[in-house]
Amino acid sequence: MSSRLHDVVGWTLVEAEELLKPLRLIPENRPEELVRKNIEIRGNPYQLRSAGWTDERGTLNVKYCRMQSGKLDIAMLMVYPTTRPDLLPVFVAEWVVVGDRCRVAVLDVHTAGKQPKLDRELAEAFDPIGERRQKQLPTDTDCPEWFRELSKPWAIFSSCTIDRAGALHEAFREYLQASVDLYFLPRQSLCEGGPEADSVVKYKHYGFAHTPGRAILHTTFGAEYAEAFLRWHFGPPNQSMQQPAEEASIPGIEAHR
Repeated sequence: MSSRLHDVVGWTLVEAEELLKPLRLIPENRPEELVRKNIEIRGNPYQLRSAGWTDERGTLNVKYCRMQSGKLDIAMLMVYPTTRPDLLPVFVAEWVVVGDRCRVAVLDVHTAGKQPKLDRELAEAFDPIGERRQKQLPTDTDCPEWFRELSKPWAIFSSCTIDRAGALHEAFREYLQASVDLYFLPRQSLCEGGPEADSVVKYKHYGFAHTPGRAILHTTFGAEYAEAFLRWHFGPPNQSMQQPAEEASIPGIEAHR
């Protein structure tokens, strides 16, 4: 089946594993049926894969998923803090490729909830990166509401033909490398594991409630499987989201509009 699948952004996981290696991540223990699922619909192949990791101290939670078909290649990588969203940011990368075009490219580093001190630190680090990268990947004027609510001035929300994938690749490496070097790695030892902070739970619940991927997952894999998949993707480390996610509003959203 793999030879029939559209393969444009497979580098996302390869690069992430390399750049996150200093964090000494441990794979999540998740149900096998959610790790990989292959189906065919009217002779057309579809594959969905997912993975998650946490570090030894339980201070970070990484979530990855990828969906492919003969014309579609979607990948998403999230790095969340667990107990200290005041020290560690959220890293976001998502690509939606259809045929020869990346319809959506999202790249951002922001906070879970109101974290004024961390916001200022992120601005100092990422404003110059964003200014440079946004010239290569101009922001689409028709941004969805969820992006406007959460994004920072240095965020990328763009589209391009796949011959520009090199620019996405380079921007991904720079944003993630800066996140690791400036925040995730040096601040790991300052954090302790434990239950997720309230602002992180609300952030993940908001993502679960508003993810634009729900529609295609329901259509392709069925509602029951799609919801189980999303509860793991937005759940705590090594767990599904147990309670129904409310239509959560994240503290600090108004400040980002």
